Amino acid sequence: PDGKRIVSGSDDKTIRIWDAQTGKQIGEPFIGCIELVNSVSCSPDGKRIVSRSSDKTIRIWDAQSGRQIGKTIEVHTSCDESVSYSPDRKRIVCGIFAKTIRILDAETRKQIGEPFIGHTDWILSVSYSPDCTRIVSGSSDKTIRIWNAETGKLIGEPLVGHTDSVIAVSYLPDGKRIVSGGKDNIIRIWDLETHLCTVLKVIIQSNIQKCDFRNSVFCGEDINDFCHILYCNGADVPKEYEPKPIPFEWNDEEFNDKESE
Repeated sequence: PDGKRIVSGSDDKTIRIWDAQTGKQIGEPFIGCIELVNSVSCSPDGKRIVSRSSDKTIRIWDAQSGRQIGKTIEVHTSCDESVSYSPDRKRIVCGIFAKTIRILDAETRKQIGEPFIGHTDWILSVSYSPDCTRIVSGSSDKTIRIWNAETGKLIGEPLVGHTDSVIAVSYLPDGKRIVSGGKDNIIRIWDLETHLCTVLKVIIQSNIQKCDFRNSVFCGEDINDFCHILYCNGADVPKEYEPKPIPFEWNDEEFNDKESE
């Protein structure tokens, strides 16, 4: 959360922590998953890490010791899923290949409420807004959707612009912008106030797997497991990308399902 460290999950079934400045590994790998680790997320206080593995489990780890905390959460599919902590560390959001989003209580590990339904294809990435009121998701249906975190209702129309699967989404710290990346090798920053989308020219020549903005550190991870780190001033876009703002349509109202009217 302080931008000084990076957590990664790998095909080698381990979770590792890296120094963002030097690129060197910190401590020993976290061992416990018996198949590849698909997704990892650090709690806002930096003390815990949640992981999702192809062994059909979600696990919570002590970030300092690398030991698993509590019982393993069993899930019903071995397919890739995205997991992310809420900023208050009380909940974990899971995006799954069944086209739904589920919320888990971080302490009891039990599901809260009903699944969020709206995407028409696999959900590949999910993330909470800084104030915990919204969730953003990216999908193989090439759209980005914003949800009311309590009711599960869609807010506004889907954000459209990517030409292939949206593999990575994350709110920026100001809560007003969303960064997304995907199979089209493009990173986009969506400003929900000005309705301008900044398209970042590709310097990463393979599929974007993850993108995030923590304090002054912008991080993009590609399909070859290379982590590209760019240091910026505040939340400014890296100059290397030659940003090109493009207007898009979006409103701040909950979307009413026409079929239910």
